[in-house]
Amino acid sequence: MSLPPFPVIATLNIDLREGDPFPRLAYILSCIRSAPALASVVFTSDEWPTGGCFPSGLWVDMDKWLARMATQTKAKGGLTVILAQQPGDEPVWEGCLPEFRNAGGKVRTEVAADDD
Repeated sequence: MSLPPFPVIATLNIDLREGDPFPRLAYILSCIRSAPALASVVFTSDEWPTGGCFPSGLWVDMDKWLARMATQTKAKGGLTVILAQQPGDEPVWEGCLPEFRNAGGKVRTEVAADDD
């Protein structure tokens, strides 16, 4: 399955409840073949993996998809992945997503807005 191009989507916000993408999300995103204006993908989670990078195979799939999007984006400055974490959380290791980084993508962390 392949979805039609998304020519105007600039930001994609993905809330991961358990810290890892679920299989259906990974599949849906892999069906997006073109999003030339995509400048940022923001991942938020209540439970980021501890001990460094993202270990699951689903993160490997996400890395490949993000790498493909990074090579196709026409957004000024390229594609950035933002790992939003809760105030007081241990920092999420930024050395993850190697294929995405090799494709020119940037990864950064930021503290998520407090909902209180």
